[in-house]
Amino acid sequence: MLPPRFVYAFLTAVLAANSLMAQTGIPVSEKTLFMAGPGIDTPVLKASAPVLGYFVDRESGRLQWLMGLAGGGFLGEAIPSSPTVLSIGVSPTQDYMVGVLPNSLRIARVAFDGEFSPALQIPGAMVETDRIAFSPSGRTLLISSSITHHAQIYTGMPDSPVMVSEQDWSWLQGRVTGLAISDDGETVLVAGVGDTTSLYSVRKGASPILAYQGQTLPSAVFLPDSHDVLLAFQSENRIIWLTESTGPVPLADDRSGVSAPVAVASSADSKLAFVANSDGTVLAIPLAGGPAISISCDCQPSRLQRMRGRDVFLLTPSIGSSLTLLENDSERGMGIAKMPLTPSRSVLAATEQQQ
Repeated sequence: MLPPRFVYAFLTAVLAANSLMAQTGIPVSEKTLFMAGPGIDTPVLKASAPVLGYFVDRESGRLQWLMGLAGGGFLGEAIPSSPTVLSIGVSPTQDYMVGVLPNSLRIARVAFDGEFSPALQIPGAMVETDRIAFSPSGRTLLISSSITHHAQIYTGMPDSPVMVSEQDWSWLQGRVTGLAISDDGETVLVAGVGDTTSLYSVRKGASPILAYQGQTLPSAVFLPDSHDVLLAFQSENRIIWLTESTGPVPLADDRSGVSAPVAVASSADSKLAFVANSDGTVLAIPLAGGPAISISCDCQPSRLQRMRGRDVFLLTPSIGSSLTLLENDSERGMGIAKMPLTPSRSVLAATEQQQ
């Protein structure tokens, strides 16, 4: 395994702004956050630096934002709480989020376009949605309900959502634990848990097909503009590449450094699979073959949430400890970016280094 390229040190600063403020499918959070809804004034938001991305803090359930660039940025101010929208998740393109409107329990979308737009209900969206999945490009959205056992697929996100399919999943045995959807909306993967995890491929107008069976499946993602899927099986220490042409292909296991993986993601060019392990290592696995590259994040990763930038991912979506990001550059390889959460200490450390 190759050594890491570098480890960044972020300098935390205070955001100056006029402000009121998935992996396997994202479950609805019981936490709430502020978003303008119908009849509510939109908060004024003018950032003083480029926005690297947004994430929902794991502990508080509140929306946070990161400013600057992957190699030198800082944590923005938290968005004040309000019961207007129940938080679900942020698109991988980092240009909108979706949430549940408490009064109607329907899905709404909120655009991030320099200022926060009003929450707009998605036309025809079913009630009692409790899990969603974004396609890699964010253009397509899958929503499902464990209560009604139905799912809906929307394309044209976020500006012009159109429902292109509604599916009855009453045939699925066990609890839904994972969802993934392709960019064109033609293929859905849904995981149900009984004695094992059964992964089904559901294509428009066709009967469900059992695609794979395994144990714990914490992460499943489609490759961009493809029907190929990356799967991370935690108990088996195994990464599977489920291809449309050949079916399941073992991509990596414990001999390659896979250790209780918690998340898997594809590079933007679909040449690499990134794997976040429970032991704090991150792998880059070439899909064309070759050895995996390993780097330590010195953290406990829980996801690979895509931020703005070509291949930039948030590993630890919690401000209870230092935020950690993974950045991959085609020429320089992988790097880990650390974001301390105490500005005074960061400034003091930077001052001492200059002396």
